Amino acid sequence: MLAQHLSDVMTGVRPFLQASDYEVPVDAVSAFAIQADLLKRLAQPVGAWKVGLAPEPGKIWASPVPAAWVFDGPVTLPRGAFGVCGLELELAFCFDRDFEDSSLPVDDAEILSALKWVAPAIEVVSSRYQNWPDLDERYKLADFLNNGALIVGRKSPIAALREVGSPVLSLWVNQRSCAKTPSGNPAGDPRTLLAPLVRQSIDRGIPVRSGQWITTGSYSGICFAEWGATRAHAMIEGLGEVGITLE
Repeated sequence: MLAQHLSDVMTGVRPFLQASDYEVPVDAVSAFAIQADLLKRLAQPVGAWKVGLAPEPGKIWASPVPAAWVFDGPVTLPRGAFGVCGLELELAFCFDRDFEDSSLPVDDAEILSALKWVAPAIEVVSSRYQNWPDLDERYKLADFLNNGALIVGRKSPIAALREVGSPVLSLWVNQRSCAKTPSGNPAGDPRTLLAPLVRQSIDRGIPVRSGQWITTGSYSGICFAEWGATRAHAMIEGLGEVGITLE
């Protein structure tokens, strides 16, 4: 039932859900099953991935991003498509090979050797729950890990990534600077999330495809867009710019 009602919110059939009306997914595996069910109900292939640290130490949580929610920046989107609308500046990565066969051993070095591209990205952080963010993390995991859209800037070869700890960056929303100082990713070096993502996805039976962007958590902190026209512009030094307009 939760998957059906989440998809109803995503397609505009119903308003926000009250999370307490639904059973909490018992674990990450149950939440992943809801994600897969959502993709089927939305009739969407995987367009990208979102990954971050899990509440349990040493683990990651990931979510597919529906293909229709992935955009090349700059882009203009309707503000009304998002109830909650947070904006975060992130690093996105992609590989130049597919990872899909669970029978083949894949170690970290092999996975990272296929890392080809990096780009600045703005994630629209959204939710289909009325009482977000004050709810169990497993509800959020089931809800595509709070993803609403992913806007990716110009890609650069991975060698262009010089600084991962605290890169020079900016995030401006309606001419207001929003980026935290100093910048930083919760994982430290977000590339450490990529090999666990690949293995987790293979275990779930979902390939990670060549060219699929993987966004890896906020460097800027989150800035919430109010109702009305919003223009966000972001930059990571050495990698370029990305932007979104909400109307």
